Amino acid sequence: MAETSLPWTDSVGDGGTYTQDELRVLIKALGAALTANEGVIGGYLNSLRPTSPGNNQVRIDTGAGIADGTLYENTVAVTKTITSPVVGTTGKRLVLRKGWTAQTVRITEISSADGTAALPALTQTDGVTWDVPLVSFTITTGGVIGALTDEREFTRPAGFEVIISEAGAVLSAGVKADLEVLADMELAGWSVVGDQSGTIQFDLWVDSYANFPPTVADTIVGTGTKPNLAAGAKNQGTVSGYGTLKLTKGQWIRVNVDSSPTPASITRVTLVLKGYRA
Repeated sequence: MAETSLPWTDSVGDGGTYTQDELRVLIKALGAALTANEGVIGGYLNSLRPTSPGNNQVRIDTGAGIADGTLYENTVAVTKTITSPVVGTTGKRLVLRKGWTAQTVRITEISSADGTAALPALTQTDGVTWDVPLVSFTITTGGVIGALTDEREFTRPAGFEVIISEAGAVLSAGVKADLEVLADMELAGWSVVGDQSGTIQFDLWVDSYANFPPTVADTIVGTGTKPNLAAGAKNQGTVSGYGTLKLTKGQWIRVNVDSSPTPASITRVTLVLKGYRA
């Protein structure tokens, strides 16, 4: 049959009992997944947001996701106790792991060998095991969690990319771009890359179209870390501590460079704001 539709509650037309594969197709389609992993359903509960409450602990907040066509939901935050390695700092991940034998999807720790700081590879074998990444980190022999990196991939990603260049001249401080929010979305993180190693910091001001232009009084960063380069050519960060995460259709974001970058030879920087439709 070239065309079909589901679900229906009886055997008329396309109705009837459904196979596991047919339900997987339905869930994939509803998730509108744009990555091979499928991923986290942004805006549902707390979107499986990762944090580290302390030594030997990584927490995944409430939320839902899709792992190879299987829906996962968690209504209570899960705190994983991470075992310290015996020797050396070790790379680890928490993933949503779908297992065909157990017929479950669960938050699962995967690890490199003790003393190997490189991250462990995901397993993505259809019909056996399928991992969807949530967060990566390192852990020391003393249990200290480091390099905590949000690896969530969203089924409905959204974001902005701004290339800041002044025709080859040295970048100056001040307002560099105004961006219209085209759909309700929630911010989840940022990335900054430069044409060379250096230091620069951005601020983000948000206000309505009626109140345009946004000013420094409209900053959304709060106590969080502003998007920046810190003596490097690349950097990424979360929006933890931001006073506003939810952006509303029709608002405007003003991107401001807080001070001229160092060294003065930096002439191009790209800022990416990442999130999901909400």
